[in-house]
Amino acid sequence: QALRYIEQAIELSGEQPALLDTKGMILVKEGRADEAVSLLRRAVTGPQTDPRYHFHLAVALYRTGETEEARGALETALSNDLRQQILTASDLRYLQNLEETLLPGGS
Repeated sequence: QALRYIEQAIELSGEQPALLDTKGMILVKEGRADEAVSLLRRAVTGPQTDPRYHFHLAVALYRTGETEEARGALETALSNDLRQQILTASDLRYLQNLEETLLPGGS
């Protein structure tokens, strides 16, 4: 049902980065990370990008087996103060998992 609502929001408001990010993470949680990657790539384009969008891209890329690119997206998110953002409980679990698997010695 969440997917239907976010699609309606995108239809009404256009491809806003926050909406693309939300739809991307819904797809990730539904096991459709391959579909989420292209949405999340669009969410991170632009001059001012929320570090959570890069982080969510890292999650999707990791789930599709693109570990090097996932590492780069995670590093971008962290260098742009991801830890200063409000993160959901599931985001915190994703972050811990990605740091343990993608970053040398964790972070």
